[in-house]
Amino acid sequence: MVVNTYIDLFIYLKQSGLVTINTEPKLLAAMTFNYHTIEKGLSMQEIRYGFGQLKVSTLLGRIKTFLKSGYNIHASQFIAACSVLAKYYELHHEKNHDISFFFSPKEYDLVHRFSDPNIGGCIEFDSKSYFSKHKDDYGDFSKSRHSIRDFIQQPVELEKIKNAVNLAKHCPSACNRQAAKVYLVENKPKIEKILSVQKGIDATAELVHQLLVITSNRNCFLTSGERNQHFVDGGIFLQSLLMSLHYQKIGACPLHWSLNVWQDNIIRNLIKFSTGEKVIALVAIGNVKKQFKVPASHRKELDEIFSVIQ
Repeated sequence: MVVNTYIDLFIYLKQSGLVTINTEPKLLAAMTFNYHTIEKGLSMQEIRYGFGQLKVSTLLGRIKTFLKSGYNIHASQFIAACSVLAKYYELHHEKNHDISFFFSPKEYDLVHRFSDPNIGGCIEFDSKSYFSKHKDDYGDFSKSRHSIRDFIQQPVELEKIKNAVNLAKHCPSACNRQAAKVYLVENKPKIEKILSVQKGIDATAELVHQLLVITSNRNCFLTSGERNQHFVDGGIFLQSLLMSLHYQKIGACPLHWSLNVWQDNIIRNLIKFSTGEKVIALVAIGNVKKQFKVPASHRKELDEIFSVIQ
């Protein structure tokens, strides 16, 4: 176990972007992280013009590095990054809001050259059309789900939440050990404290009145080879839960809990779950507004994620 853990540490330090962002996959991942944050700002009901200056500057720098390095300009996430920045600039230009001190016309010309008007930005929905495919065939149903961050104050009925969890439990788990568990938090001060630590939904945190905390119990795993299995099983359960919430017409936004042990202790003290349980993720849930916007969140092309091995 010790040897495997040290090898995990060495590989992560070398291969992740923790120390250096020095490869094409790392740079694409970093750009995706940046542009999606900007997309979330564009999807706000009331946009704060000039938002995200540091994030825009960082993304522009990474795009220039990508081009200078001679990486693949046809990569879907590079095009998406340029497209989101182009939409950001065009929105501010349309509103006569000066952003030239951190996003110049010359830089706009650069990103616009690689952008696609059909990619990036946000999508507008009304509550009826958003859930219109919740009982359609799986292809249409699965593509209709988006992460929603705008909720009305009226809470979701407890029975609907229970129905979603009851449906989600049918997902597969290693040897059917079913390590996942769900905690519903409705205490507003606790929700605010948890979200202030997670920081992924700061702009609309005040709209969250119900929060699901997903855990996976390490007591269910038995060998050194299974040291990361609680994340795998927890992730499978999380995806099943998100689709089940959508089926029940409940708006939802998954929020990662990839935080350090000190931050982990904060939620542990608030909820008091067992020492074997590890928080996998949070899910902000609620009834959706009549009109709302979501980030477009462009997906990679099939040939970027699928290979046939002969």
